[in-house]
Amino acid sequence: MSHQAQLHADNTSQLIITNTPKRVLVAEDDDVNRWLASRLLEQKGYIVSTVTNGQKALSAVAQESFDLIIMDIQMPLMDGLAATYAIRHRERQTGTHVPIIAFTPETGAAKAQRYWQAGMDSYLAKPIHTDEFYRTIEAVLALHSRLSQAAPLPQVFDCEEALRRLGNDVELLQQVTERFFNTAPHLLSAIRRAITKDDPYNLDFAAHRLRGTASNLSAHAVVELAERLELIGSARNMAQAEATLAALEAELERFKVAFANAISMLAAKS
Repeated sequence: MSHQAQLHADNTSQLIITNTPKRVLVAEDDDVNRWLASRLLEQKGYIVSTVTNGQKALSAVAQESFDLIIMDIQMPLMDGLAATYAIRHRERQTGTHVPIIAFTPETGAAKAQRYWQAGMDSYLAKPIHTDEFYRTIEAVLALHSRLSQAAPLPQVFDCEEALRRLGNDVELLQQVTERFFNTAPHLLSAIRRAITKDDPYNLDFAAHRLRGTASNLSAHAVVELAERLELIGSARNMAQAEATLAALEAELERFKVAFANAISMLAAKS
């Protein structure tokens, strides 16, 4: 087993978690599903522990620290929902939060509401589809890392970096930024519709497009928040989506002001 866990989010993002192997608890009573989930995780360098019911999951969490729990919904003695409720109750006393992903054949918005109410962070469908399995796990871990670090947002706008990327062509920077400001409202509307309709797929898609165009302009705070929305879509848990969209809209306005000020300063120097 590798001693490095590297996350290969799709080609929309370079989300890499390195150095410390991630510890994952798989709670699943079916032998085949438990073995397959464990094997796939180990192939990516995760350290895996397994249990066969919710009571054993509670005992394992009390004895060890995990970076992620994959929790089967239907298990003997204590099911996955009851085990998650119990884990979240303990965490309220300690101020911690370990991401929990439901492992279930029952997906869709109606079923997912039970998972969110229990305190789960996402869900994985049975039977396993390898690409979706990895993508969901990577998104949940990356989003949890972003939210738990509580780091300040990066620089609103790095004019020097943007100019270097465009060969120090100020006119070209102005033209591409004008195009961005024209398209951004449409992408924001698409993001807002996706949140209203509880549509994580289109949230992921629209946020990815906004992040890509903002990256060209070195609008780092906008990029960061768009990427969070992208991860929220990939994780399929929209709980943080409204607040993140509001922050994104505020940073877009700040970017407009920062860009106008930077262009004024460049004009004054010329």
